[in-house]
Amino acid sequence: MFVYDITNRKLFEQLDNFLDMIRDFRSNVELVLVGNNLDLVNDERNLIWNEENKLKNPLREVSYGDGLKYAMKHGMSFYEVSAWSGRNVSNAFETPITRVIAENKQNHFVKKVKKKKWNVPFTNFN
Repeated sequence: MFVYDITNRKLFEQLDNFLDMIRDFRSNVELVLVGNNLDLVNDERNLIWNEENKLKNPLREVSYGDGLKYAMKHGMSFYEVSAWSGRNVSNAFETPITRVIAENKQNHFVKKVKKKKWNVPFTNFN
């Protein structure tokens, strides 16, 4: 799980270094990218009007789109969370864990099937 602060662009830009270290150690691992401090950027008290007359939070330095694009590029799940309020935190942990458990069950079943060497007759459905 890679956690970065959505109010800190410099930290986000260092994710490649951490990802390389993990991939050097282990290549086949479930990766999750988590942008933290969602509560800070969703706080109405921090909103200002930008040049296009749209509300903007000056604290947010990493957009949702940037996080999602990075996660998709590297085959990671992606969540924005607030550790302070708990928003999306359980999803960030539970969804990948559920996926790993399901994959392990599937792999275990496939190994059992291969071990038993079941012969399934070919059936032509034409």
